[in-house]
Amino acid sequence: MKKITALFMSLLLVFSISITATATAETNSTTTGMSEHVFETNNVEHYTLLEELSAESNITVRDGSVSTMSINGTDDRVLVTNTEVHPYSAIAYIEVYWGIQYPRTRGTGFMVSDNVVLTAAHVLYNPEKGGWPISVKVYPGKNGDGLFDNPYDSSYASKIGVCTEWREASDIGYNNETTYAIDAYDWGAIKLILSLGKFSGYLPFRCPTSEELAFDNLTLCGYPKNVTGIDGNLYQQYKSTGSVLTYFDDYFYINMDGSGGQSGSPVYNENNVVYGIYVGKFKNGVHNAAIRITDNIIYHVNRLINE
Repeated sequence: MKKITALFMSLLLVFSISITATATAETNSTTTGMSEHVFETNNVEHYTLLEELSAESNITVRDGSVSTMSINGTDDRVLVTNTEVHPYSAIAYIEVYWGIQYPRTRGTGFMVSDNVVLTAAHVLYNPEKGGWPISVKVYPGKNGDGLFDNPYDSSYASKIGVCTEWREASDIGYNNETTYAIDAYDWGAIKLILSLGKFSGYLPFRCPTSEELAFDNLTLCGYPKNVTGIDGNLYQQYKSTGSVLTYFDDYFYINMDGSGGQSGSPVYNENNVVYGIYVGKFKNGVHNAAIRITDNIIYHVNRLINE
């Protein structure tokens, strides 16, 4: 009995939880055969002097993506001019700080509750930069790089999380045979110190049906570093509309344009319900891809929301 208790306590300490799919943020879970995976979290520090330190060091903000992105023919992304209306208010610019020896990186996420954000795993974990970052900061509805361009302020993260399988594969690298299986785990979540979602609002998310993926018109919206004709660190949202090319249990391919900085962007329907998390091209992929919202993702996000 003591051995069982000790084992149970050790599992709690590493924050790794084996899951069985259950509750949903918006009930309509019809997908089956989803692969179960482990979700682990890591506490991050809140550095009040981060901005001053970064400014003094002249650190460049770079894309946090480890995947490649593509433009399908003509770049049809459109600038979002007003980010203080839903759903754009709930889409967030993410800045990640890895330490003074590395550039800050960037990504996109979206609010799913008062203080929880969904994004891509590779925005939050990078073995080439030491693994977990030192600090993560989130800006819902950011609309420029000026002092007054953050309509809902910003918040540091108190906790971040990614799938254990994805982290372990990233640590050791993975071969062509396992690429798609591992890439399908490329999603992560952020718990904020402040409840910014009370002001910015948040996006509903659920498991899409096969019919919805096949026929619905979708939008991809996030913070690219570059768009055609503009080269630089952009702090504004751009969106692209399109549809799903093909889909699988844990991910789907889209015909929408994306580039560095948009990793973690929501892919949502005409009712602003999120079906997937944009991650760019898979390692050996041809088209842009999104991680499909599954019961497993919903289960872990709900746990993080309710902590």
